[in-house]
Amino acid sequence: MCQTPPPGFAVLPTLRVRKKKDFSLDEVGGVPQRGEGVFDENGNWRKFMTLGISQIAHWALKVHDLEKSLAFYRDTLGFDEMMRIDQEDGQLMLVYLRVTDTQFVELFPRGKGSVAPDEATTSMHHVCLQVASIAETVAALEKIGVPLFREAKLGLDGNNQCWIKDPDGNRIEFMQMLPGNMQEVAIARLNA
Repeated sequence: MCQTPPPGFAVLPTLRVRKKKDFSLDEVGGVPQRGEGVFDENGNWRKFMTLGISQIAHWALKVHDLEKSLAFYRDTLGFDEMMRIDQEDGQLMLVYLRVTDTQFVELFPRGKGSVAPDEATTSMHHVCLQVASIAETVAALEKIGVPLFREAKLGLDGNNQCWIKDPDGNRIEFMQMLPGNMQEVAIARLNA
């Protein structure tokens, strides 16, 4: 299991294994290089977080029909509306919805076209929301009338997943992380 990194450090997700180098920032002139890191006070390897990224804060969607999208994300999935931001001319720029206290969805109205690109088109492919139980999520989606785009199954990464689409056809994956999944194994390898 991945441990929480100490302040100022984070583990960069990757499946590529890198050799550990035992040095400190002072020993490399205070400039972290890609793939470099240090052992923390507990003896765990920590890569330098050169960009300071700690998590994904939001995803933003240009939507064709704002009311349909609000009905889906706010009213059906239960993402609370946090605020609306207007442009200088008074026209609505975006609606901000809460997924968690630190993760949000931004809905930008007046999107051109009525359907998101298909899976083969170069674009953002999907967003994934982590859940505690795929079975409970599927049951809740069925109860509120949201059809599955892909049925619940065990994914190639060793996690349970199911998929839905929003009113514009954007793909949303729900994932239940299972013990021994590929992500957990890769993180353990990085921390070894």
